[in-house]
Amino acid sequence: MKKRTCFLLGFILFFVIGFSISSFALCGDINYDGKVDIVDALLLAKALVIIYSDPIVFPFSSEIADVNDDGTINIVDALFIAQYYIGVRSTLNCPTPDLTPIPTPVPAQVWVSHIGGIQCQVSYYSSSIDAMNFLNSNGIYPIQLLVESVPVVALCGAFNGLTFRALINSSDLAKANANGWY
Repeated sequence: MKKRTCFLLGFILFFVIGFSISSFALCGDINYDGKVDIVDALLLAKALVIIYSDPIVFPFSSEIADVNDDGTINIVDALFIAQYYIGVRSTLNCPTPDLTPIPTPVPAQVWVSHIGGIQCQVSYYSSSIDAMNFLNSNGIYPIQLLVESVPVVALCGAFNGLTFRALINSSDLAKANANGWY
């Protein structure tokens, strides 16, 4: 039982690693060591025996393990890998994954500013955390928030020397303007 648990944990680890690098691995390279050899055939065959006796999520990517490109991963694939290794078979035919990048629309972004407060009075925000909390509570989630210090003449009723700047999505500009951020 202990060996079986370790074996299953090993395959789960292969699955996690394999899923993340499957588009970079060789067709038939089950253990992702950069070469297709008899170890790959044995690992695939052993995994198939365990899966048929106790079904679990198959730990190998079809882009790597389905070496005859028939849409299923079975013992024939392990046989083809072994034949490839000994030279009976000259090629393996894994499915070609669609690696066409899917463009992710990036919303336009804009910087908005708000003064920190008025001298000799309670400030609007005492810190960048206060400014961030205010924006978040109004449904605005800044991508970046900066605090700038600007030299000013000390005079009650004049702006203080802090300005908060937030990089926000353009879609949030109207909400920001309504809350004093320009």
